[in-house]
Amino acid sequence: QAIYNSGDALNISVYYNDTIKNVGISGANLTIYVNSRSNPYYAATWFDYGNGYYNITIDLNNTLFSGYGQFNLIIDVNKTNYYNQTSSLISIDILGETTTIFDKEPVQSVYDSGDALNISIYYNDTIRNVGISGANLTIYVNNRSNPYYTATWFDYGNGYYNITIDFTDTKFDDYGQFTLIIDVNKTNYQNQTSSPISIDIRGETTTTFVRNPVQAIYNSGDALNISVYYNDTIKNVGISGANLTIYVNSRSNPYYTATWFDYGNGYYNITIDLNNTLFSGYGQFNLIIDVNKTNYYNQTSSLISIDILGETTTIFDKEPVQSVYDSGDALNISVYYNDTIKNVGISGANLTIYVNSRSNPYYTATWFDYGNGYYNITIDFTDTKFNDYGQFTLIIDVNKTNYYNQTSSLISIDIRGETVVTFTKVPDQTNFNSDDFFTVRIQHNDSVKGSSMSDGVITVWVDNYDYTINASTSYNIAEYWEVDFDFTDWEFRGYGWFTIKVEINKTHYYNDTTSFNIYVGGPTTAIFETKPIQAIYDSGDTLNISVYYEDSTLTTGISGANLAIFVNNRSNPYSTTIYDYGNGIYNITIDFTDNIFSGYGPFDLIVDINMTNYDNHTSSPFMSIVIMGETTATFDRNPNKTSFGSVEVLNISVYYNDTIKDEGISGANLSIYVNSRSNPYATAIWFDYGNGYYNITIDFTDTIFSGYGSFDLIVDVNKTNYENHTNNPSIDIRGEIAATFVRNPDKTSFDSGEAFNISVYYNDTAKNSGISGANLSIFIDNRSNQYSTTIFNYGNGNYSIKIDFTDAIFNGYGSFNIIVDVNKTNYYNGTQSYNIGVLGITSFNLLRPENYTSYLDGDTFN
Repeated sequence: QAIYNSGDALNISVYYNDTIKNVGISGANLTIYVNSRSNPYYAATWFDYGNGYYNITIDLNNTLFSGYGQFNLIIDVNKTNYYNQTSSLISIDILGETTTIFDKEPVQSVYDSGDALNISIYYNDTIRNVGISGANLTIYVNNRSNPYYTATWFDYGNGYYNITIDFTDTKFDDYGQFTLIIDVNKTNYQNQTSSPISIDIRGETTTTFVRNPVQAIYNSGDALNISVYYNDTIKNVGISGANLTIYVNSRSNPYYTATWFDYGNGYYNITIDLNNTLFSGYGQFNLIIDVNKTNYYNQTSSLISIDILGETTTIFDKEPVQSVYDSGDALNISVYYNDTIKNVGISGANLTIYVNSRSNPYYTATWFDYGNGYYNITIDFTDTKFNDYGQFTLIIDVNKTNYYNQTSSLISIDIRGETVVTFTKVPDQTNFNSDDFFTVRIQHNDSVKGSSMSDGVITVWVDNYDYTINASTSYNIAEYWEVDFDFTDWEFRGYGWFTIKVEINKTHYYNDTTSFNIYVGGPTTAIFETKPIQAIYDSGDTLNISVYYEDSTLTTGISGANLAIFVNNRSNPYSTTIYDYGNGIYNITIDFTDNIFSGYGPFDLIVDINMTNYDNHTSSPFMSIVIMGETTATFDRNPNKTSFGSVEVLNISVYYNDTIKDEGISGANLSIYVNSRSNPYATAIWFDYGNGYYNITIDFTDTIFSGYGSFDLIVDVNKTNYENHTNNPSIDIRGEIAATFVRNPDKTSFDSGEAFNISVYYNDTAKNSGISGANLSIFIDNRSNQYSTTIFNYGNGNYSIKIDFTDAIFNGYGSFNIIVDVNKTNYYNGTQSYNIGVLGITSFNLLRPENYTSYLDGDTFN
């Protein structure tokens, strides 16, 4: 059908077929949506009959259809590994089922021509049992061809309307019997038409009935006074002495105990005690008052309709009593509804609960009538009424027909959404470098609704600092939050241990917080430079090591670091002057005069630089240096001369001094070379006296000096890790000789015609061997008068000189000093001089007496 009533249920059968196998598919899942897929109808019931047959029951009374009218149903059928199927739009029109109550006020069969008739109407949604506001009312007189457009009507809300029928209207000019027809309609609701309302209108009379107090509804403990003025319309005077009779609802129910009093002049008063048993049922009553007096026209009041409401009190109690409730809780409210006049509990009442305002009734709340005025209401906070959580105000109306309604004072409740929050570290570790990435993932779920939430507010602290503005927060398509941390932010300056606190909250939901303790270390670089840069340093030098220590993430220098220096190994720390220039620049001064370097030689300097929460660095490779002891060496000769005989000995004393420590250096090595370092003088004798004092003995008889002549001695003094020293004394060694001169003949006087030979033996006395290759020079009288003659070299130091006195150099005859020099380079010269006389040869005859040829010693002759 095209139109359904709001109380109907619509069954939709579904056949889900595997088109290849041509068999029905069981075990599918059916989802129904109303108007769009953003509006799922989870409360729909459906049943799997097997073999692909399903039935869906749509309860048109569900809140999804609360607006009535036209709706489009969308049905999805799906099963894993099968193609999904979706119905074409199923359009339905839903009409709200209604009833209408029409009540006249006053209720009477005859009306005076000047009266106005009020007809109260209650237009009710019978399925939801709520009044329908906003309807349209149309009144017809006698038939629908005669509409009564000038009738006034008013919508009081909640389904209550009032129509005022003014009998002075020209529609009713002829008085008599009239039939009123009233149509009530509203779009998407069933129209209602009154049964014909018959009224009889009569001309007015002059009896006046006045209620005091004048009100529509009276309390069950009240008393009602009705004043009556009974008038003679001809004389226009009041009539005293009349009889008054009061009836309740009908003349078969006279109210004899009512008290009335005649004040005279036509004025009367009737007191109606509404606590009388005649009114025990409460509700609407019609009072009929007859006024009559013999010989007067009787007067009867029009029906005096009164509503008596039982006076009541109500007690409302919450269980549990608390200020905040979880979204999965249920709240029980106990209600006691009491008739205060009779002091008895009132059963059979109707309870209506509203959330925040009366425009938001909570019809799905469950309540139970235990009898005797006791009721219990269960408020389920999982209901969609409380979807947004937070502060709600419950309003409870308790009513029963003919009783005073009771409304609770506002019941304020605060509902907190229950959550499940999962915090995950990415990566899941404790130690980080400042250039690492760190993320906290947050899964924020409504645990009651089983849904994830993407509109929470995340607050982040680093220790006690609010880091929220610096954190990068995003919501991932995989339905979790990501909070990214940047360790270069100022909150992490100094690095070290930090407490990361992450809190997620959402208004009206429970907050959740977690904390992580993490360590952030600063990665660093360190540059070590030595000044001056050289391989070997003197023991008196100072070495500066500059260090630049940088935070490699921030590319800024790190001040305040600790520097430690070790020599050769970390068990040998070196305390020295370190200066921090700021901005990561440091200088270390290494003083090689410090005792730690006293052994001189190669050293490995180890420099550690570190600062809390930063990566340490060590100079790598180790700084290898060589320290040479600074020295002086003093060389002294003994004897202190430059020329030596070949059999002499030269002593060279050496003092080898550490100039930094000003102390002699023992244990040195002395090396002596002759002329060049390729000619070591290995047999030289030297002695270490200690305290830097040494002596070297040079023996010129050693074969290394066998060539005699000039020699350059090279004296090296050295010790490992000390500066070497060299002395280069130049000496002249002369071969010591013996020259033997022999004359032949060995005489001193020679004739001018003679000659004599001088044999020379030129001997190396050290080697005791003749010296060949010598040079012989002969001088006569002085060395400016050289004599050239024949010289024979016989070898092995043997030479012969012939002196021939016939040579012109001797022409003058007489005495001569013959000087003979024998020399050879690098040998001492040999010299011999002879004083001789040369006599010129003459002829003479010697006359010898007796002509003896021989004489005795002592003889003389002339």
